[in-house]
Amino acid sequence: MGFLQANLWEINKSFSLRFLGAVLALSQGVIAFNWFYGANSPLKFARHSTTVCWPMITNCSWVKLLSPGIIDATFWIFALSICLSITLFIFTRAGGVSAFFLWVASLLGFFLYTQDFRLSSNAGFLTFFLSFIFLLIPSKAISFRFIIFAIYLAFALLKLNADWLSGFWILEKVSAPDKLGEWVAALITLIELIAPAMLLIRDGRYFWSGWFALIAYHSAMAWLGLTHLSFLFIGLLIFLGLSDLEDRKLEREYIYQSFIHPEPSRFWTFLILTLFGFCQFASHYSWFSNNTGVRSAVQLFTPYPISLVENCKGQLWKVYQNGWRQAEFPQVVGRDNSMKCHPYLRFLDLKSECETLKKEAGFVTVAAIFESKRLFEGSSQVHFQSSDVCDANYQFSDVGRVKWNTKHDR
Repeated sequence: MGFLQANLWEINKSFSLRFLGAVLALSQGVIAFNWFYGANSPLKFARHSTTVCWPMITNCSWVKLLSPGIIDATFWIFALSICLSITLFIFTRAGGVSAFFLWVASLLGFFLYTQDFRLSSNAGFLTFFLSFIFLLIPSKAISFRFIIFAIYLAFALLKLNADWLSGFWILEKVSAPDKLGEWVAALITLIELIAPAMLLIRDGRYFWSGWFALIAYHSAMAWLGLTHLSFLFIGLLIFLGLSDLEDRKLEREYIYQSFIHPEPSRFWTFLILTLFGFCQFASHYSWFSNNTGVRSAVQLFTPYPISLVENCKGQLWKVYQNGWRQAEFPQVVGRDNSMKCHPYLRFLDLKSECETLKKEAGFVTVAAIFESKRLFEGSSQVHFQSSDVCDANYQFSDVGRVKWNTKHDR
């Protein structure tokens, strides 16, 4: 009861925290809007014959036990809870009721988000990750300062590679000399490494210098196409600015604050930061490369790189009773560029193709090879090769342990 009281007391007393709740609810609203109108949507996937499990889940056929009507109802309750949460956070001081509707929206939205791996994105990951931290972790103002710094650091570390520093992603968005693209890419990396650290400094000169630099940076990134993610960060930065102004006001009025209130613990902040940092390093240095389940769970808390200069190609053969026919790999629609060569998703695209083709007369299975090449690192890799992709016993966890999955051959 004391834990709940401390959380609600924080939200009720602070306009900046109520604003943060509205920002997170609004970000969930953008996700709901994209799901309703976009190609990647739980409403559409619920009507498909196959599901695309998250990597650490070997079988998510349980999703098909839920009818499309249940998924639709869940989505609309999710959307309604978002609207109520935003309205209450902005226009009232009813922190408890606002938090309740944000709880409902976060739980239902996260359920829809995790039912299919094709829904994963950096904006979705950060929205639900920060929503649960907001609802669960006490000492919210200081916690979010350090957690936002850790998130910036994670994104900056992802940019310390040839793919990003080549400036290729920037040159795809604007027409500019190659050297200018490299300089801008290096400048963006430095901003993400240095400016967020300035947000941790109490001196207003450093704090607001870092704050304005990041606002300008995210405004530019929104113009380049990272709209949802950039506006989410801008909302978080506005919260940090409001929180800093509140803290300075409280410091000036501290002499008059003699009332008793629950003091939130900072233990959970330290725990979340430790776990988040561990996941970044474990993913970056491939500490669990031999354990698919642990590696996949760690990657759930790791952002995707926004720029992978990578070419991938696959060869596909449809196997019929009367012979083999070469065909094109399944086309990807509405998927983020950084995920177009994702080997797990491409593997599951083929599994989905199997479900479509099995209705054809004389169809037996699909054989395929999928490989990718990192252009600036000069490395290439065959991710999987199989003469029987449609075999139910052949899963992504088998990839790398077998060649042409002979242990499943008919």
